[in-house]
Amino acid sequence: MNRIRKNLILAGGIVMVALGLFHTTFWLNPMWSSELAKLHPEMSALVQLFNICNVTLLTALGVALLVCRREVATTRLGRALLLVIALFLAVRTVAGGFFPTDGNLLITGVLTLCVLLYLIPAVMKEER
Repeated sequence: MNRIRKNLILAGGIVMVALGLFHTTFWLNPMWSSELAKLHPEMSALVQLFNICNVTLLTALGVALLVCRREVATTRLGRALLLVIALFLAVRTVAGGFFPTDGNLLITGVLTLCVLLYLIPAVMKEER
């Protein structure tokens, strides 16, 4: 297995778990809590449910990348998974342009690097 691909997938797994953990900290942010309180109760619930789903998805993908590195690196399904993750993050990056926030430039930069982190091992040529 290509060492660069293996290391990028390992880093990608760590980043996904870190993003999942980051999303769990939203409830600790007083600003987030006060903004949720301004929303209609149903909308507040939907935002929180979406965040719970995001935490679950990001963490599960990260664990899958860490546990199944060889399969992700060597199978078509693994490469497809990397492409799906890159697409998910690319859509999130572009969507951030439509809903700008403070720190949007930093978030865009980090997400762009994340897209590349998953895209590069997905499109790398096989070693023969």
